[in-house]
Amino acid sequence: MTDETRIPDPSSASYTPRALNYGMIGSGVLIVVGLIMYLAGLSDPAEQQGAVGWITNIINAVVMIWAIHMAMKTHRDEDLGGYMTYGRALSAGTVTSLVMAAVTFVWMLVFFTLIAPEMLDQIKELQIAQMEQQGMTDEQIEQAMEMAGMLTSPVGLAIMGAIGTFILGFILSLIIAAVDRNNPPETA
Repeated sequence: MTDETRIPDPSSASYTPRALNYGMIGSGVLIVVGLIMYLAGLSDPAEQQGAVGWITNIINAVVMIWAIHMAMKTHRDEDLGGYMTYGRALSAGTVTSLVMAAVTFVWMLVFFTLIAPEMLDQIKELQIAQMEQQGMTDEQIEQAMEMAGMLTSPVGLAIMGAIGTFILGFILSLIIAAVDRNNPPETA
């Protein structure tokens, strides 16, 4: 048996099960971390610009990197015989990111609607305070808050969270795919 015959045909192996699996695992870890931060009182919107915000962002990025890498790596090693092109790796990472974005959307709806609806008021108060510091008048603040109304609703925050998760995941996938790919040997 030659090397070429031992390499599975990529069209016969889907990356979707790996992407779904690791996208869900990564999302679950992100949700647990977020709940721990909330229950520990570390989710104050006013503190998100400081060290706690940075730590949260780093933890989220590490979890996303792990989930995307594992989806690519297991697909390459267990489904494709150790070989995977950059495009295939990027596709697996993109689908993993899409799964995490979809779960983020649902989770943020639940979180801001059922678990922490008071946080919406805190976000709005913070925005008003920032506008006051910029010297905006009460009328200007009122107009700005009307325009920002949809963005500070549970649906608006969930949409922004999902878009942010997908964009970060896609950027990470571009990088991780370059590392995790292993092109099959050239066939004659």
